[in-house]
Amino acid sequence: MFKRYLLQLKKLFTTIAETKTIEPMSYDHFEKMFKEKNFKFFKGNLNLNIFAIRKNINTDVFDDEFYIAYEDEGIKRVVSYPCTTESGKYYLNNPMNPKGTAIIVPNQYLSAFKFGLHKGKYECLRQHKQLQYWRDFDGDDNHNLSGKIYEEIAYTNIHHAGTNSNIVGKWSAGCIVFKNKQNFKDMMKLAHKSAKLYGSTFTFTLFDEIEVNEN
Repeated sequence: MFKRYLLQLKKLFTTIAETKTIEPMSYDHFEKMFKEKNFKFFKGNLNLNIFAIRKNINTDVFDDEFYIAYEDEGIKRVVSYPCTTESGKYYLNNPMNPKGTAIIVPNQYLSAFKFGLHKGKYECLRQHKQLQYWRDFDGDDNHNLSGKIYEEIAYTNIHHAGTNSNIVGKWSAGCIVFKNKQNFKDMMKLAHKSAKLYGSTFTFTLFDEIEVNEN
């Protein structure tokens, strides 16, 4: 019984540690960052700015960051969660598409996601408009962020991995994937609140960390 209690405590504190609330000043920093790129930054109560920062490539871990910046009854909030914005090594070595593994190009994609099912199993933010991709077809362990850019619907959805996964592996073939399942549920709950006010499509913006550090 005591061991089970300790395991429950460990799981609780792990979940808390995976969620970070950033100081309100960061909201203004991100708003400035969006505007400098001529990207749309949404204002108004619960009007969500959903974006991610790609921090590392050529890894097989959840070392990117997923953010939501929004206003909550006049309070500026930013929450962040660990994620990956590119495929795991499995799909780099074994592309699902003959053109190669999809890698999302940093850009803003207006109203490109809506509520839908991931692989027919659970609700996620499902791609329903074209995104820009590089296609990595050489079968090695490195993500190639260059070359021809394709515009297509590849169903690179925003979904979760396991309960609290460490390795990307087969969890992503190019999707935006949350490391922690509870973090994903928290994001979806907020998205549903926003949808009641602004509709059920969502804009997603991807930045490269170099762009962030330049601001």
